[in-house]
Amino acid sequence: MTPGKALGYSELYLDFVSGRETARHFYTPDNLSAVAARLDGAVYARDRTADILRRQNQAWGAGEPTLAAIERLRDPVSYTHLRAHETALCISY
Repeated sequence: MTPGKALGYSELYLDFVSGRETARHFYTPDNLSAVAARLDGAVYARDRTADILRRQNQAWGAGEPTLAAIERLRDPVSYTHLRAHETALCISY
């Protein structure tokens, strides 16, 4: 059975499975190496982000553990994982 609108598939998904380039960036590549290469090539405003988060959290009365976690965002091997309403800070060495 072929995916189609009658089966409830979205236009975006149908564009993706048909190979349209405009939809490809919405879906993760099948090849994990391709994902890693894309992430390695990305440029992030780490210092600016950490500065903003630090000011905001200090204004809200955040404690030292929170401020230390924010500082870890400056590390080029750190990343955040955003999903729904949760944020996780991950560091790998």
